[in-house]
Amino acid sequence: MFAHDDSHGYLSGTYSDVDDDLTWLYPDYIPAAIGRQVFICPATDDFISTNTTVHPLNGRTVLADMLLQAQKAHGRSNELRGVSYEIYGFMNNDGVTAASHWYFGKEVFSGGIKKSDQNTVSYTHKNSVFGLRGQVVGATQIWLIVDGDRQGPGAINNYPDRNDDHGAAGGNVLFCDSHVQWVKGGKNYVIDYELSQDEARSNP
Repeated sequence: MFAHDDSHGYLSGTYSDVDDDLTWLYPDYIPAAIGRQVFICPATDDFISTNTTVHPLNGRTVLADMLLQAQKAHGRSNELRGVSYEIYGFMNNDGVTAASHWYFGKEVFSGGIKKSDQNTVSYTHKNSVFGLRGQVVGATQIWLIVDGDRQGPGAINNYPDRNDDHGAAGGNVLFCDSHVQWVKGGKNYVIDYELSQDEARSNP
């Protein structure tokens, strides 16, 4: 729905690849946010409060807890405020590729390519890890929102570990065609991540 309303067909309202902001979804597209609703994984104790703030990048009044992920899946209340999920609004952020995109009326230059309804239909993989260079992937293989990362001992970025929503077992992934699928942890997760993200990643 967001892509249909966005003049550039972007699949998210994020500023850059490292941006975990999900405020662009509330309340226009998903009105159920406060407490333990849509943006919270049931396997966690995370929650979203009613506190609002002015968005630091676009000036909108937003729910403060939707600007970032909760620090932990279980713990003290100050560590649990935030969303349980992570947005993958960009791909091919491999340290080489950079491109311009539009963000709330401003042109922005950042690493990677912002995902849109057009470039996720047929994307040609650029990096050679796992023999993927030249392989054409589509929206059924490209990730958009995933179970997020949590802080803690041995935490690994963008990889299921014991601190995360479902531990090291794996995570749920919303793909760009809108289907949701469980992706098992381990080597399989790295391969599917690289197929989607094209970052020349070969290990956790």
